[in-house]
Amino acid sequence: MCIFGIPLSFFLPLVVRAWAGLAMTVTGVVAFSAPKRRGRHHRWGKYYLWAYTPVFLTATILSVQRWSTDAYLFFMALTGYGFALGGYTARRYRRERWMLHFLGSSGSLPISSG
Repeated sequence: MCIFGIPLSFFLPLVVRAWAGLAMTVTGVVAFSAPKRRGRHHRWGKYYLWAYTPVFLTATILSVQRWSTDAYLFFMALTGYGFALGGYTARRYRRERWMLHFLGSSGSLPISSG
């Protein structure tokens, strides 16, 4: 079955991706424009991460279906989602021992002189 000449197995994830991308954009703008302190920034950042999840999943589905032409889509989505998860994880677990060890004893990234 096709819609506008596009197979349904490709069209449905594409529609879900478009709507989730719109939600991700709106939540990202609100989170970005909020001051970086407790409250609105963190709440909307969490919404952004939840909106990014279907974008990442549908990018994976779409890229697997046409890997030879859309492989870059998967790697772009993987990179962006990795950064979003990294930001969420850094905020959520900033006081955990393993996170402090990962970031260095002072809680900030070590600067190398080399």
